[in-house]
Amino acid sequence: GDLSSFLFGNIISVTTEDVVAIGILASLLIIGALLWIKPIMYMTFDRDFARSIGVNTERIGYIMAVVIAITIVLSIRVMGIVLLISLMTLPVIIANTITKQFTRITLLSSIIASLCSLIGVAISYYIEVPSGPAIIFVLTLALIIVKLLSLHPKKSPKANEDNI
Repeated sequence: GDLSSFLFGNIISVTTEDVVAIGILASLLIIGALLWIKPIMYMTFDRDFARSIGVNTERIGYIMAVVIAITIVLSIRVMGIVLLISLMTLPVIIANTITKQFTRITLLSSIIASLCSLIGVAISYYIEVPSGPAIIFVLTLALIIVKLLSLHPKKSPKANEDNI
């Protein structure tokens, strides 16, 4: 229970019960997302429109707040608040730079978080650094690369024909 473990996590303190609880939470989140993706999407982007088509925005808002709180509570011991906040924000920013479609952002951000975590853990193992900062480094590097690539102007086929 020291400040360092809350900020950066402590993988050694993880119990079997923690892993089971996070697994159950992840399963419930996946099932919930698959079942209620449209109402969640409508409420996230336009609460008034969602309300006008009969979506109970108040209930969804409360459920989302509770799920986020439970996720933070269950994950803070393993990851620490710094890695947790990074994993909750950076993959979504990276995915949003690549695509603007909500369902693609959702799927792509999960893939990005998983890949960057695996790469970060591998890096931490081989160069003997803590895994949390290594994962954050990989996520930040991925964000920088994607942002730089998105700044590169795309040539349209019409522009190429004009130059010939």
